[in-house]
Amino acid sequence: MARRITRREFFETTTLTAAGIAAASAGLGAAPPLPTRPFGRTGLQVTCLAFGCGSRFLMYEQEDTALQVLNGAIDQGIRYLDTAVAYGDGESERRVGQVVRTRRNEVVLATKIPTSARTRDAALRQVEGSLKRLQTDHLDVLHLHSATSRIWPPLKRPTAR
Repeated sequence: MARRITRREFFETTTLTAAGIAAASAGLGAAPPLPTRPFGRTGLQVTCLAFGCGSRFLMYEQEDTALQVLNGAIDQGIRYLDTAVAYGDGESERRVGQVVRTRRNEVVLATKIPTSARTRDAALRQVEGSLKRLQTDHLDVLHLHSATSRIWPPLKRPTAR
């Protein structure tokens, strides 16, 4: 009887396979552009696929491999990178910064403010740290990580008369 693989094993295998295909196809010329979509009402256009820089990105123990995968994703047309200081306690942002410092104009860069930084001063300190780790002077998108109604009460709807 064949052993069932876990979801984590599946993603690790497919991610490594995709990285290998991207690396092998790098010499074959430019990939066709990915379709883009408007990012809300921001005026930004983002690719329909994003590169999430969380656990799958951090699973690469060898930093060189992680950077090759991220460069390969950009080479293949992915233009939206999503990271957070909470991913690996800043390690994801630091790795992304090594690529972004030379390819900043090619990507829409998003990061997140953690739940521990919900005051103005704390949020500004977090953004400053993120900018340093990401080796950039600006962010395109800044999300509030885990924003819930426990932090900001939902708007009350008017009652019908």
